[in-house]
Amino acid sequence: MNITIDVNGRTTLTDFSWQFGVGAPMPFSSIARICASMPNLRTTSSGSDISAFTASLTTTCCACSSSRAAIFFQAMPYGKDITEVNFLQVAKVYDNVIACGMKPFVELSFMPSALASGKRTGLRYRNNITQPKSLEKWCRFIKAFLRFLLHRYGKEEVESWYFEAWNEPDLGIFFKGKQEDYFRLYEATAHTVKKVDSALRVGGPSTSACR
Repeated sequence: MNITIDVNGRTTLTDFSWQFGVGAPMPFSSIARICASMPNLRTTSSGSDISAFTASLTTTCCACSSSRAAIFFQAMPYGKDITEVNFLQVAKVYDNVIACGMKPFVELSFMPSALASGKRTGLRYRNNITQPKSLEKWCRFIKAFLRFLLHRYGKEEVESWYFEAWNEPDLGIFFKGKQEDYFRLYEATAHTVKKVDSALRVGGPSTSACR
């Protein structure tokens, strides 16, 4: 196959927005120990394999941030009751992201079972897509999570990250509710983030397409 390039043709600037970040399917894919403890996961890569590949993207693609979907997923143990939260497994994921030379892009989802208003799940990894039964308790959970991050990584570091409220709420496999339900969840979540630290960067929704 021959490729001919007209060097005198019209040129346009290249859009390098794709270098802003890369995504990973699930947070526990970055932790080899958790992958090994879940034989039904059907993963072909260990956490170290995925971390090594992620690290290579910082040099080959100049990617600067990495998103781990569903950070509050059931397989990331943080306590069964809202009064007993433990985010150490989540921290292991972000430790790996930072070690790869990237910044975490924090997706605040899905709904922890202790806070969920129902049991509806979306995909095979059984992500709870229901709304919180109490927005007040959800906000307390988010506040505890953010304070944990600030304590572990420091104010300057966490303020350089991005946060988003939920994931693709326009799809039924990710959010059970109407548009106004998501708006209510977003408003409560974003306000909570800003109350913890007004310099934290929070946005959303991250939709599946431009519509």
